[in-house]
Amino acid sequence: MARRTTFGLASLAVVACWSGARAQDAPVTGRDTPKRARALCDAGDFDKAEALLSRRLAILPYDTEARLLLARLLDWNGEADEAIALLDYACGDVAALSDEASILARQALDGPRVRRRRGEVLRSPGRDPAADEAWKAERRQRAAGLLDKAHSLSGGSDETARLLAALRGGGEVAPACSDWSSHRAGR
Repeated sequence: MARRTTFGLASLAVVACWSGARAQDAPVTGRDTPKRARALCDAGDFDKAEALLSRRLAILPYDTEARLLLARLLDWNGEADEAIALLDYACGDVAALSDEASILARQALDGPRVRRRRGEVLRSPGRDPAADEAWKAERRQRAAGLLDKAHSLSGGSDETARLLAALRGGGEVAPACSDWSSHRAGR
């Protein structure tokens, strides 16, 4: 009888510990981790989603889906350079190349003095217009190179070709970027 009671108490302790575990402490190696991160974002808990995806990538660094989600979250959170660095690691993946090109193209439009964070646009005054233009040109060139690589890997589209031409100096970047973003969202 004593043995049965001990087993019952041990089981109860395990259940109590399990039910008391926080969501962010849940295992990050399961296939549902990106889904859980999306649910956290939908609930407005962006910091927990970021932590969950960061832990996942620490364990599974080649998880492209988690990498893309985290990069998009970082970019939306105003950390575009961190998102770009994260996407650089996923070289050869068309979605990562496209996302990185998208961030760089937007930065080329905005300039170095604009920061976007959670839907807000923050601007700071520039002191050196020539340096700002050089920075924009560098971003445009990098975006074009990445987009060209993604275009060749995926077969491309007319929207991608127009954005490439615009980034290389053959047209308006803003409308081409808008068309390309709409095209990507429709996929």
